[in-house]
Amino acid sequence: MEFIYKFCNPNIRDLERPLHGGNIFEKYSKTLIEWKDLIDFSTNINPLGPSKEALNAIQNNLWQISYYPETTSQLLREEISIFFNKQISPESVIVCSGLTELINLTAEVLIRPNNEVLIPVPTYGEYSWAVEKFGGRPMFHFLKAQENFCMDKLIESISPNIRVIYLCNPNNPTARLENPKLLKEIIEYANKNKIFVLVDEAFIDFCDSKSSLVIQINNHPNLIVFRSFTKFFALTGLRIGYGLANKEIIKLLMKGILSWNVNCLAQIGAINSLRDQNYIQNTLKIMNKEREYLLNSLKNFKNIRVFPSATSYILFQLNPEIEPRVFEEKLMQNRIMVRNCGSFKGLDNSFFRIGIKKRADNEKLINIIRKILDEEG
Repeated sequence: MEFIYKFCNPNIRDLERPLHGGNIFEKYSKTLIEWKDLIDFSTNINPLGPSKEALNAIQNNLWQISYYPETTSQLLREEISIFFNKQISPESVIVCSGLTELINLTAEVLIRPNNEVLIPVPTYGEYSWAVEKFGGRPMFHFLKAQENFCMDKLIESISPNIRVIYLCNPNNPTARLENPKLLKEIIEYANKNKIFVLVDEAFIDFCDSKSSLVIQINNHPNLIVFRSFTKFFALTGLRIGYGLANKEIIKLLMKGILSWNVNCLAQIGAINSLRDQNYIQNTLKIMNKEREYLLNSLKNFKNIRVFPSATSYILFQLNPEIEPRVFEEKLMQNRIMVRNCGSFKGLDNSFFRIGIKKRADNEKLINIIRKILDEEG
């Protein structure tokens, strides 16, 4: 079978998949804990689950399963335009089967072999994976924990060979929401140097809408913004996300997408999620309250350093006297899953990310952490 490895694409052969949170079935297979009894803080998805309006619409349209879905998700593109008060044209929107497809699509279209791509880290691992998959060379700018992972020095790393910059805002896993003014400066600097800037806003629905750069696509031809229905709208298993850019970029990206790339139920669920304003406002209210509760509670532990959060998850670091492996194992023994961030470039095993959930689950987490720290400290 050696000939397979000899003749296959070396970019694919040498790839290693990035790790993710939410691997609840994998964790279950390695333990004796029933997965349904676990509280999964390793993901950062809306704890309210999907909109009831979206679920009802999906239930009422199951008959569509036996038909091909609408090829370009045109109805959803129009609904997205309405969601942004028609400041964005439907022709400036592309819908994909989750942001993973969109990240890969943009890399395939924009990156040529040996192109250098700038990625501030720590951040979402799919960016560098997609870059390497299509022959590009990731160039990493390391953000510093002592500076709360601020990107204010990123421009210094933009060399003449950079062709694409990936930014995540709010960043995953740091939960930092970057100043829009700073991001605009980066985008404008990149535009002068003919560099594309791809901004992943998968978690920005949990934040102040003024922080989004979506409207900026009308003024910056080098900007592509990613948005998701996975996190805020909790349509995780349906796999659906979208990108926004000027019409010429969208036309180019449309040439590269697979036919019928988004299933009919995902399109229906997304349309009705955007229409459910009660769900959106209720989510924001609950998340703001629970974020404050968790941040304040974690800050009370002397053996934990907590980083600011603007979104649906919180990053913290254990002090050296607490062994990360023991900490995580004891959480699992109490049926709590968290995300150890040692797999993120720029972080080590002392960093953990937790998703924000409903009050009862959040209280349970805090009580168990308190018990563990008392035992270990």
